Amino acid sequence: IALSILAIFQTVKPGANNWVTSDVNILVPYWSLGIANNMFMTLLIIYRMLTIRFAIRNALETNEGLKIYLSISAMLIESAALYSIVGIIFIILYARNSNAYNPVLAILDHVVVCLTFDNIEIKTAYDSI
Repeated sequence: IALSILAIFQTVKPGANNWVTSDVNILVPYWSLGIANNMFMTLLIIYRMLTIRFAIRNALETNEGLKIYLSISAMLIESAALYSIVGIIFIILYARNSNAYNPVLAILDHVVVCLTFDNIEIKTAYDSI
């Protein structure tokens, strides 16, 4: 929360925006922590789901009906990986002050808004057939 407030403060100063470098650039750690948090939370969710899957398998002594846990885990990994890879590329380019981050930012926005959710919907529809 504190890093978000600092990032907002840095961008609302007169004459400043996200793309003007200053003495202290808060946006690189802000985006880095956001992507790291996404990856960490995804791993925690998958760990919890697989732990429950193994507990159910041991209690029922069968694998029948437990495939859904692996399908959901794969779906979460695919979605998080897509966002994380594009985000890491963006952070590297932005931190190096390369102009190549502009198209990557457009791709990152598209990944976040469209592809991640479409990936989940397509995978869900395919698995339900």
